[in-house]
Amino acid sequence: MKRFKTILVHYDLTAGGDATLERAVALARRNLADLCLLHVVSGHGETLGLVDERHRMLARVAASIALPPDQVQTVVRHGDKADEILACAERWGADLIVVPDDPGDGFAQLLGTDMAAELMRRAGCPVWIVRQTEDRPYRTIVAAVDAGKADAARCPATRRVLELASSMARLEGAALHILYAWEYAGRERETMASELPAVVRAEKSNHDRLRHLHVVSQLVRDVLGEPIPGTPVAVRGSPVSVIPDYLNAMQADMLVMEGRAGRPLMNAFTGNGSLSVLRQAGCSVLLSRPPAAGAVRAVADRPSAYTADLVA
Repeated sequence: MKRFKTILVHYDLTAGGDATLERAVALARRNLADLCLLHVVSGHGETLGLVDERHRMLARVAASIALPPDQVQTVVRHGDKADEILACAERWGADLIVVPDDPGDGFAQLLGTDMAAELMRRAGCPVWIVRQTEDRPYRTIVAAVDAGKADAARCPATRRVLELASSMARLEGAALHILYAWEYAGRERETMASELPAVVRAEKSNHDRLRHLHVVSQLVRDVLGEPIPGTPVAVRGSPVSVIPDYLNAMQADMLVMEGRAGRPLMNAFTGNGSLSVLRQAGCSVLLSRPPAAGAVRAVADRPSAYTADLVA
C-alpha cells in the first residue's frame, strides 16, 4: 500500500507544539517515513545567537524522538513561517506538512495572509493543522465532500479527501463520517420557497434528503469500495454553516476537506468558504492539496512522492 515517505513538522514553542510533534512522530513511525523537524525563528533584529540556540534545542528534541537517527533531520530557519515551511517542504520533497494551529493576528486572518491561509493556498502536498486536544487517539473524523458535483467519483480532489480521511480513520481507529452539505437550487428552491402546505414541504424535504444520502453513499462506494468504511451523511444547508455545526454536534477530532484559499485581500471583501470553515472548526483539520507540478522536488538521496494513503 502506498504511504507517506517524508513528513515535515513545524515545531514551535507554543502550547500545541509538543502535541503536534507527537502526532507527526506517530505517523512517521507507522509509515516508516523520514521526519524533517523544522523550527522557524520569525523575530527581527539580532537573531544569529537565537538561531544557534534553537539549533541546539532542536537537536535535543530530535534525540528524544523514538525513531532511528537516520530518519530524523533538523532544520532551523529565520524568516516568515509560511515561506520557510513551504521552502523546506519543497527542499525535502515532503508528502505531508504538519503544523500546530497558529491563528496569528486578526488583521492577517481578515486578509487571508496568516500561516494557515498561505499553506492552504500554496502547498503542493496535504497540510495537517493540529489543534490542541487531549492526548488521545482521534475518535471521530469527518470528511467533507461535494457529492453533488458532476462526475464526483472521478474528481481527483474528492478522491483525495476520501482516501486521506479513510486512511486516517484506520490509523487512529476512529469512526469516519462522510458529510455532504446540499441545498436547493433553481426551480426546486423556488418550489420550497412557495406557499406549500407544511406537511408537503416536510415530505419533500425528507424525500430529497434521502436522495442526497443515496448520492453520497454511492460516491463512497465508487471511491472506497464495499463495505462502506464509514457513515454517509447528507445535511441541507451551506457548507460554511453545516460543516462547523456537524463537527460540534459530533465532537469531531478531525476534519478532512479540500484546501482552497482565495487571493489575499479579496478574502476580506468576498469571503472564502474553505477559510471560513477552517476558522470555525474547533478540531484539527487535514487539508487535501493537489500535487502541484514542480512544487515538490525531493533531494536526490531522499526520494519521495505524494500519495494519498497514510497507513503503511
